[in-house]
Amino acid sequence: MPTVLDLFCGAGGLSYGFGLAGFNVGAALDFDPVVLETYRQNHPNIPALLRDVASVSGRELQALVGRDIDVVIGGPSCQGFSTHGKRDPRDARNFLFKHFVRIVDEVQPAWVVMENVKGLLTYDKGRYRDLIHKSFERIGYRIESRVLRAVDYGVLRRRLSSKERLRNL
Repeated sequence: MPTVLDLFCGAGGLSYGFGLAGFNVGAALDFDPVVLETYRQNHPNIPALLRDVASVSGRELQALVGRDIDVVIGGPSCQGFSTHGKRDPRDARNFLFKHFVRIVDEVQPAWVVMENVKGLLTYDKGRYRDLIHKSFERIGYRIESRVLRAVDYGVLRRRLSSKERLRNL
């Protein structure tokens, strides 16, 4: 059973999917204590580390997992790329992918799955997409980007949207 490391784990959706697909999720990492507590509630048997990805090494994560890591998964922050955000090129979160790549380089898994919003492909004329591709290629990985629709895989994500209006009393 291949072993997975989940970076930027959030509430654990990727861990959940990989677990359903038969992978062993060995550990997870996120820097937000509230989010990580949610992860721990969703995945009580998976070690979850509360740390900033910039402050952790692949060696530390390998030790936490306790075995070779076959797959690194994760979704670095998307706020800087989302079409629903400010799309600020100075947003430091736009460069968190560099730590994802660094950890992949240190751990050398056979596979990597990095997910993000579709806007990353075209933001700043594809500059960030190209930076990410080149970063992975420099450490020996062949990269392929695709837009996937969750519904094509049996996931229906219904969202609640509401509008409220203040009225003068």
